[in-house]
Amino acid sequence: MSTIGPVEPEPPGRDFRVRAPGPVDVIGPDPPRVSDRWRELPPRRRLLAKAVAAVAAAAALLVLLRPSPSGSGERPPAPPPRPLSPWPAQSTALDYEGPGPARPPSPANQSADFRFTVAVRYGEPVTVEALRHGLPGLSAVTTPAPPLRVSPGRSLRIVVRTSVDQCTEMPREIDYPHLEMTLRNSRIRQQHSFLFGGAYPRDLARLLRAACGGPTVESPPASP
Repeated sequence: MSTIGPVEPEPPGRDFRVRAPGPVDVIGPDPPRVSDRWRELPPRRRLLAKAVAAVAAAAALLVLLRPSPSGSGERPPAPPPRPLSPWPAQSTALDYEGPGPARPPSPANQSADFRFTVAVRYGEPVTVEALRHGLPGLSAVTTPAPPLRVSPGRSLRIVVRTSVDQCTEMPREIDYPHLEMTLRNSRIRQQHSFLFGGAYPRDLARLLRAACGGPTVESPPASP
């Protein structure tokens, strides 16, 4: 027969709550070190790793030792600006070659052909956009017709058919007749007057005398 003795009171301050167990330390082998892994590599892989590391170190050293473009870490200076092209009137020449044989001056035919050569001496290509007579009462038609593009170092032969439209507007004396041309290149578009002496004033004077009648036009003497 068993009996239960008297229950003794618990001293004050004692806690009967169940606490969760704390972290448990796991005891086992340490992870492998780098040196251990290196020793475990085959000899060929170790040689390859050494070669790769040497190449990477050399490349990094070259980057660090490479001088900057200007020597002070600044950007290189900008290239100098491209020089401007010459004015088209400076590089273009217009030379008189003589009268054309197609239309001899006559009272029944108030026009005549005159041959010229357009040349671009240097610079860049020039475009002839228009050609006009500088004397009042005259008109001009160019063959081939503008626009005409002439490259540097090249020339182009043209024929200017000159027609007398108004004899009353003709001057009494031709000193240096001129042709007005509109020229253009990549720099500028300009108008320029080409003056002529010698053979062209005399040939033009023959046309004007034949078309208008009488010695209304006098040409200057030929240059010696």
